[in-house]
Amino acid sequence: NNEVVYVPMSEAIRSDKPFDRKLIQVLDELSI
Repeated sequence: NNEVVYVPMSEAIRSDKPFDRKLIQVLDELSI
């Protein structure tokens, strides 16, 4: 599961968009 989440996160970081960054925060909260 970590790998599946890691790929979208890296892509979101590359795009560097506010929406994607917020999405990363949500994923981080869910992972914790």
